[in-house]
Amino acid sequence: MKVSEINEFIKGLDNNPSIIGIKFDDGFLVWPRIRYRVFQLLLENSFHQEFIEPVTESKKSEKSIPKILFKKLSLHYKLFSKKGNWKDKNYDGLCFNGSKIVRPEFDNKIIGKSNLIINKIPNIKILNIYNFDNSNHNETFYGNHAFIDNIIYQARIKAFFNKGFSQSEVDATSKLIECIKIEFSKNNLDNTVLETVNKELLKYLHIHSHLRKIITRIFKKLQPKFIVAEDGNYGGGLSSLILFCANKLGIKTIELQHGVFDVAFDYGSLLLSDKQFKNQKTDLLFTFGKYWSDWVNYPGKCYELGSIYLEESLSSIEEKEEHNSVLFISQGDHTKKLIEVASELSKSLDKDFKIIYKLHPAEFKKAEAYTIAFANNKNIEIVGKANVYEYLKKATFVVGSFSTVLFEGLFLNKAPYIYRDIFSEYYIPENIGFRFSTATELKSLMDNQKHVSQDLSIYWVKDWKKNLEEIGLKEKLW
Repeated sequence: MKVSEINEFIKGLDNNPSIIGIKFDDGFLVWPRIRYRVFQLLLENSFHQEFIEPVTESKKSEKSIPKILFKKLSLHYKLFSKKGNWKDKNYDGLCFNGSKIVRPEFDNKIIGKSNLIINKIPNIKILNIYNFDNSNHNETFYGNHAFIDNIIYQARIKAFFNKGFSQSEVDATSKLIECIKIEFSKNNLDNTVLETVNKELLKYLHIHSHLRKIITRIFKKLQPKFIVAEDGNYGGGLSSLILFCANKLGIKTIELQHGVFDVAFDYGSLLLSDKQFKNQKTDLLFTFGKYWSDWVNYPGKCYELGSIYLEESLSSIEEKEEHNSVLFISQGDHTKKLIEVASELSKSLDKDFKIIYKLHPAEFKKAEAYTIAFANNKNIEIVGKANVYEYLKKATFVVGSFSTVLFEGLFLNKAPYIYRDIFSEYYIPENIGFRFSTATELKSLMDNQKHVSQDLSIYWVKDWKKNLEEIGLKEKLW
């Protein structure tokens, strides 16, 4: 199956009344909670061998059981003894950030893109909340970063003494999985991926009602006018429930685009018509431009804001003369083929050319593996935690698969060179840049490069300050 075929299969499940009608006792639709997870697992199951295989297997750190237990107990204590300022009242907005990335372009702060944008709004008080994995807390960041962990631990403790779910909800979960299995069988798909989904869903069910009560209580106390949820429409984690609780209380919910769109923003007509479904999605979606707004098919309202992050980052970089470089944008675990292309291309480049291989944030910890992969390529520089826009601004050529950076290159009138695979076929329009399948084809295209004129306004609207002000006034957000 191609990515587009998986997308259509998922949307087909959206139009199955036996699947979308299944709810928990509080009216929470179950299918949207697991929908993106099913998409991810189908993608991994279909393309793992060819595309998603890591360069090297990561080594698991060896830790003794006593050390692990001590760390967990220590974390529990800190979460409950250092509540953070999220216990205060009178916030205009809450901003849930999923990012764990240290951003060199912003003084190496751990900061999310949504946080950067929302904090540009003048004269309003924002509470920034970071959704960190509990095992990765930095000692200096306890407080707001503990918000998610705190409520999860509270819910787990409550669930230990009071199960908090009914037999009817357990039956509904089983029925949902069985209904999906039937559709898997009809399409000759391996339904073993649903075993993973079922385990994760049952684990979540144990704390769902407790989480809902805790989140609702906090929202009532803080009384925000709006909530920004990074990756909110993907449905996994706590995002669906955060949106569910906020929408029930009449709090406006927002997501800001920070990458290319996929099935998380494209739904079947029957699911879209379900009134309850809207409560588990954001009311508003701020996009980069018209192309993205037209792509979206979800129950909320789209506004074209532009990219504050891109404009602010580029404006902070000094103008430099271009030097002879090929910027490769790595794509996380989808990157094996790009490594082969970069390695082969490096052998045919002129002596004064070099390749900058920019790692995806998810790969920063794997930098050593890439050093090994490119050991015989002296003209390849591997870049991890660095400002990608500095390299983008001075690169002669920009190469990748389906990264948002390829669209950002258009902002600088640099047409990208796009590796032709099942991902770029789905995510990148054919009229953008140049397509190649081998290093030989890429070299030929570079040798015969032509300026490609693109209508920038389709992808990137400008004047974000004015746009943000107008949206805020129209929706009465601030």
